Amino acid sequence: MGARIIYRYRIVILLLALFGVVPIVRGAIDALATNSNRPEDWLPERFQETKDLAWFSQQFVSDDVLILSWDGCHLDDPRQAELTELLQQPVDIAGQKQVQLFRFVTSGNDLVKQLTAPPLSLKKSQAIARLNGWIVGAPKAAGDPVISSVVLMLTPEGWRLRDAMLAHVRETTSRVVGLPSDRIHIAGSTYDGVAIDEASQKNMEWYTIVCYGIGCVVLYLSFRSFAISAFVFVNAVYCQMLSLALISFAGSTMDSVMLMVPSLVFVLSISTGVHLVNNYRDVVASEGLQGAPIKAIRHAFAPCWLSSLTTSLGLISLVTSFLLPIQKFGLFAAVGVVLGTGILFLLFPCQLELWPPRRWGAKLNAGTGPKQGFAYQSVVDRIARWSPAILLITAVTMAAGIAGITRLQSTARVHDLFSPGAKILQDYEWFETQIGPLTPVEIVLRIPKSAIDGSTSRTPMLDRMNLVRKVQHAAMQVDGIGGTVSAVNFSPGYPDTFRSGTRGIGQIAQRIVLERRFESLREMYREMQYFQDNPQEELWRISARVPTAEDIDLERIGRELKVSIAEVIEQRAGDQGVRSVVCGSMPLIQKSQEQLLEDMARSFITAFALIAVAMMVTLRSVVAGLLAMVSNIFPAVVLFGLLGWFDVKVEIGSMMTITAAMGIAVDDTLHFVTWFRRGASAGLSKHDALVYAYRHCCRAMLQTSLICGLGLLVYALSPFTPISRFAWLMSSMLAAALVGDLVVLPAIISSRLGNAFLPRR
Repeated sequence: MGARIIYRYRIVILLLALFGVVPIVRGAIDALATNSNRPEDWLPERFQETKDLAWFSQQFVSDDVLILSWDGCHLDDPRQAELTELLQQPVDIAGQKQVQLFRFVTSGNDLVKQLTAPPLSLKKSQAIARLNGWIVGAPKAAGDPVISSVVLMLTPEGWRLRDAMLAHVRETTSRVVGLPSDRIHIAGSTYDGVAIDEASQKNMEWYTIVCYGIGCVVLYLSFRSFAISAFVFVNAVYCQMLSLALISFAGSTMDSVMLMVPSLVFVLSISTGVHLVNNYRDVVASEGLQGAPIKAIRHAFAPCWLSSLTTSLGLISLVTSFLLPIQKFGLFAAVGVVLGTGILFLLFPCQLELWPPRRWGAKLNAGTGPKQGFAYQSVVDRIARWSPAILLITAVTMAAGIAGITRLQSTARVHDLFSPGAKILQDYEWFETQIGPLTPVEIVLRIPKSAIDGSTSRTPMLDRMNLVRKVQHAAMQVDGIGGTVSAVNFSPGYPDTFRSGTRGIGQIAQRIVLERRFESLREMYREMQYFQDNPQEELWRISARVPTAEDIDLERIGRELKVSIAEVIEQRAGDQGVRSVVCGSMPLIQKSQEQLLEDMARSFITAFALIAVAMMVTLRSVVAGLLAMVSNIFPAVVLFGLLGWFDVKVEIGSMMTITAAMGIAVDDTLHFVTWFRRGASAGLSKHDALVYAYRHCCRAMLQTSLICGLGLLVYALSPFTPISRFAWLMSSMLAAALVGDLVVLPAIISSRLGNAFLPRR
């Protein structure tokens, strides 16, 4: 019934598809325009780390900060003053007039002047010591100049126009300091997001063009027909554009991970199209062109749709991840695959009915195509003969792979998102060598107003400053913590032993004087964002840094930091209800690293369960369904086992491949098993049914693996590691899946276990 409707309304269907091109292309362009990356937003709001950072941003400032410097930028460099003045001015940018990009701009020179002027009146050496490690660097040797930097805090408009803002900063800095961009160094959370945007999109147009070229070449070499190759290619591009447009239509946004959705949908649509063409070729060769498109989609309906649904199950399992980019990737890729299959089943038969390839069909009817039956017979004979050895090698290989998987480690560091030699990595190394660590850890002491009001101390403000100083000192003692800064850095100096409880008229008088000075500095602390208060509590901020470039144990640092802070609070304010919050980029990175492996295991188990159930239902056998899964998990176990044995850390791109590849591997498994069972149902022996399956789908499996593998492998050249890793892992797993489906699966079927695949009589 459905086939007749397609035949009757083929022109209407094609016209509707044509009219849909404009809104689909417009939606795809709108989706690409929303590409934005901010690693801080990758964890869901319900996580405590995310809640803490959101609370911190409400109380103080968001972490939208840039730090810049240049070769030869020392503390007394007069270009700092000129640059800070220029950057604080509103500018015409991105088609908008007088935009204020930064709410605060300062330099090491400015802060030294502030610390050495009244009311603090510190010595210059004291001021430099207080700023060392976060805005100025320590001299390498006596007499060497002090390296300085400029810090910029963005306005909401500056963040919204971050690409144009960063270009403005680079151009202005280059003009003021007279140096090329490669000698200007930038870092900070905002730069991380922009660098991810740039790296993930770099050369993507060229990679896509090469992917298209590979698809076209392999399609023509496979079918020797320009018309059929064009139908498959155009349909796949249509599905690709639709997958992009869906992101815009759904009100979602692109990110660096989502950039792989359209390419994945494209190669999978090509794969489905290849299977349709091979079915069409078989029908034309045996029955001619008349009615061949409808007959072909009838033959291909069950295996293609089952393959599409199982592939989407593998992708949709990624929704179980707690990392938001992976959730979106899994959802939109799964929807794109299913919709793409539906579009191909609508468009392909309509195209072939309207424009049948008569010359190509005549060659097939004349029997000029290659005869490969004898080769398939030989392959099946050898697999059957060596099936025990093949199964033993498979078992040993998978056991070694499972052992390697237990060694896997994950990473969510910014450094691991870029290829070696990237400018952002050079800049981070420069800053951490010349000035200090960059990854922020924010500590906030929450002191109840009730404890302050109920204090019997004559100098409660001095007591609170002492508490802040002690916590800051304890943080500095944690191995891995670099520079720290708090209100103490901008306070008058006083001895470490100068605290509540000291006696003597002179010291009491000094304490009272200090108390008044600290009280007079409260508004300055507030403006500098190191102090806030509300009717319930006072909030004192201590900002610490950990190295970005070094491979350090963030979990250990976080644990020791919390213990050290708790000990100080217990000793100095144990009965006052003082609490602490530790947040910032470091806790988010730590949580993301923990979550990556957990999510990978959860999504793999979910995908395995969903696909296994689908296979059991399809094959109507629990045993056959489980045996068929061996060839599907074989690629993931082997490849990720190798990653574990070679100590290659898993990042966000690698995590996505393990279930996506399993879903794609099921595609060929289902086609092979379907044709095997059809042969067995026709009365063929198990051996001859295997030859029958090889003859009908081996060629299509090789073609689709070649197109998908090579098409995705192009993206391995991306400078953005998640895209690069996703590409070469997917290509490798598709190659391994081909071995699983054409060697391991036939070996299982050839053994006694293979009786489970025979159709019930």
